[in-house]
Amino acid sequence: MPDCSENKNPLLRSGTSQLQRQLAGLKEGYVHIDEREFDNWIVFATQFARYLRYFGATDTEAGNWTAFFTDDVSAVLGSIAVQQVEIYRQDIKTRIDFLKDDDSRLATEALKRSLDEVFSAVFTLAKALDGYLVKINIYNNNCKLSGNTEQLLALPSTLQSLIKSKLAPALRRLIGYYKAASSSPLNYLVPGSLEDWQILNTPVTEASTIINGDGLSKDWWIFPVSVPEADRNWNKYVQDTVADNSIFLSPALPVILLAIDGTDPDRIYQRINHAANHNLFTGIFDQFLTGYTRIIQEAEKELLVTLEEWDSHPPHYALFLAFLKLFRFAQAHINTFTQKHLDYYYKEILQLFPKEAEPNQAHILVELAKQVDDYLIAEDTLFKAGKDSAGKEVLYAMDDDETFNKASVATFKSVYVGGIGDNHKISPLPGAATVNNNGRLFASPVSNTADGISAELTTENKEWHPYVNKVFSEAKLVDI
Repeated sequence: MPDCSENKNPLLRSGTSQLQRQLAGLKEGYVHIDEREFDNWIVFATQFARYLRYFGATDTEAGNWTAFFTDDVSAVLGSIAVQQVEIYRQDIKTRIDFLKDDDSRLATEALKRSLDEVFSAVFTLAKALDGYLVKINIYNNNCKLSGNTEQLLALPSTLQSLIKSKLAPALRRLIGYYKAASSSPLNYLVPGSLEDWQILNTPVTEASTIINGDGLSKDWWIFPVSVPEADRNWNKYVQDTVADNSIFLSPALPVILLAIDGTDPDRIYQRINHAANHNLFTGIFDQFLTGYTRIIQEAEKELLVTLEEWDSHPPHYALFLAFLKLFRFAQAHINTFTQKHLDYYYKEILQLFPKEAEPNQAHILVELAKQVDDYLIAEDTLFKAGKDSAGKEVLYAMDDDETFNKASVATFKSVYVGGIGDNHKISPLPGAATVNNNGRLFASPVSNTADGISAELTTENKEWHPYVNKVFSEAKLVDI
């Protein structure tokens, strides 16, 4: 079927504003030569430090410079602020989409790997957040010990509150789903492909390694009040979390069939597909995505605070931050080259120059009051038009004297002479006769109607054709 989206109403206009005609590449700030921010440079220094060798007091090599560029609060916040949530979202979405795709029905091993990878991604993100919570709390504790409570970061309390209220309950459900998927009778997990995959500066680790290892701190544990504090630990928390296979079940595949589904690729696909479409399962990833986004935003704010207001940076890192601030001047200068290049090209090479500024114009509709037969509006009479973006009053003035009265148009009539382009077939079928309208006269006794005679207007803006009504179908003339 032909695409008629470009056949726009000829009475609707656009492009009359200069802003609508301006090319995106000519707009200020469209692109800069150097667009790196403080967090990009901080992360770059952290990574580059691994390649610089450190020599101790005995002039022997003793590691690298990593410790000098990772143990500062700004370095920690910068490594969070530089994260790209969209990459994490897309990585998860790609794997879940694979679980939902009917083309994956017979790829049993690949399904199990993808399912394992989405589990591993969330557990790794939780582990990374837990690690950063510990790191940033150390800075806060050092500030308290030194009596400098004015430089406490709000990020730890924000992250801790987010974990306890949102992420920990979601992770507990995920542990239950993981225990069901990884054990008999399902056995739906196979170690995935996690090479070169990082989340929040942390290599993605097998979910089983995190669950069966040291796990997460107590902020993630959810125990009933009856469990004594002394008995609470990560291993007991995982052990007490009940395996939950509910997301893998559906009315078509009841629980009684689980034991005999283990080798049936179609049944395995249906159960994993059901989980991938289950709101309780996908909602966990949405919850972590939202939390991840918020933490990055908070880190960006607090990074700027530590750059501007903190006085507890180590001397060497304070010098590095001072360099970054001074480098802003060189960065701002080099970023003017794009505009200078455009100015040179358009003004010097093409010899094009901006036109003089012209005042805005406005069309004003005037309607006389019932008791007034005519009225004169003198030249330079001012009309208010609200305020502009700067908050200043906008006024428009009359160009000439204008007299208004109650005269109105009684009827609209038109005559139209058809041309070759007005010929059309009476039917879209092959061999249909053609109506010859070339040279024919068309008269419209009432032009401002739908059919030129009396039919009510049904167009979106009540517009009507000033000469003749033409009917188009699929971008072709079918009647006149």
